Amino acid sequence: MGAARRLMGALALVAVVALGLSACATRATGAQASVTPTPPVTAPNATLAIPTVTILTGSPWIPLASTSNADLIAAARDTLPQNFQGGDSFDITASSPAGTPALVRALRNSEFPHLNDVAVVPFLVGSGSVDVALQLNTTDTAFQSAGMFAGSERSQGVIWAYTKAQAISALAAQRHVALAAGFQPILVYWTVNAEDIETGAITWNAGLMGPSDPFWLLRGANGVYYILANNGRIYALSEMPLHTLPPSGY
Repeated sequence: MGAARRLMGALALVAVVALGLSACATRATGAQASVTPTPPVTAPNATLAIPTVTILTGSPWIPLASTSNADLIAAARDTLPQNFQGGDSFDITASSPAGTPALVRALRNSEFPHLNDVAVVPFLVGSGSVDVALQLNTTDTAFQSAGMFAGSERSQGVIWAYTKAQAISALAAQRHVALAAGFQPILVYWTVNAEDIETGAITWNAGLMGPSDPFWLLRGANGVYYILANNGRIYALSEMPLHTLPPSGY
């Protein structure tokens, strides 16, 4: 799939954000990209308007047995007829093999303080994937269809750019901090208004981070939360724009 097709999918998921989900973006390339040190991230002093978010109500909540890979794949397959009604054309069928589902928690910020978590199930199509997104309720016991989007050109059916082990190693190498005892890295996504990026109201040069491009959240032994962004660099949440906070419960 070409970059233009993936970009259109990204913009479509941005529209879903305005309806209560989140932004999606073109996946970062290079699953084995090098992990390098990073300078601090700075954001300009700007007053950002908090948008009005309308919750998507057209799709009913459907019970979800669990967040196991098997149940997420089954739920994603159940949404295929609904997604195809959108008129977009994807080379996917009911028998297309599924990749590895990702349960992606939502980072909170001053623009989007309340976002739903998302499950993303990639289906393998040729040399890339088609990603089916499921918006989850607060207890992970029901879902709504959040659409189908052109994925990356990775053929292995894994949507995250780095492994959990690479994230832990990057934290130690770049920030000289060990992972907090008992904390397991989790996949997260981060949403901003696209207009704020386009107009320069906020600055973020570390890659796009929608549900189909998740990244790892880590808590250091020093009590600080960090992410391994899709550019291979470690950032503290305090270095991100919009007063970014970890997901509720973490």
